[in-house]
Amino acid sequence: MTVRELYAFLNRKIPSALSCDWDNDGLMCCPDGSREVKRVLVALDATGAVVDKAVSEGFDLILTHHPFIFKGIRAIEDESAVAAKAIELIKAGKKNTLARLVPHAGFAPENVKRLKDYIEDIAELILLTEDEGVMAILAGMIERKSRGEQLRDSGIPHLFIFGRYDYYIPVEVAEEMIAEDPNARVLWLEESGHMGFIEEPERCAEAILQLLQL
Repeated sequence: MTVRELYAFLNRKIPSALSCDWDNDGLMCCPDGSREVKRVLVALDATGAVVDKAVSEGFDLILTHHPFIFKGIRAIEDESAVAAKAIELIKAGKKNTLARLVPHAGFAPENVKRLKDYIEDIAELILLTEDEGVMAILAGMIERKSRGEQLRDSGIPHLFIFGRYDYYIPVEVAEEMIAEDPNARVLWLEESGHMGFIEEPERCAEAILQLLQL
């Protein structure tokens, strides 16, 4: 049975129509839906300990009651459940587990095999970076303030580039950002996740060049 087949089976048993409007169920991190599933680890939350157990004991999939991503990610914050899991992994010395998960989640599922070399390079970069360096990057993201209002008021032409399969900035979050900044140019990459500049580089480059000509 593949990941997609298992998900379809569970969805038939527990239809998504039963979910509350505010809930976020479904596949949270699925780089390859065609991957075979033989062992499933069931847990309440995808904590660092759970993820490490799944990796070390050869589980193919983690099935949790609480979603790994509860809502669209606008920034990495201490209060964010996703950030807490990432920080927990690093502090527990499980950066290798983080390196297994993060790179894949940045790409649209259909691009994972095609861009395998890029994903492996990102994973290697995470592993090669000192733990303190990764923590410093996270700290910088926590301290970084939104510049949305400043950008809107600047009068400077600007461009939003969003991927239809972005796990980190889902479509609904992107649409909120667009609604808040009606003067921004927008490019939707229909075959990309969060790494559109790698997944669809020509379209990104063309849009940026057009912006520079304004």
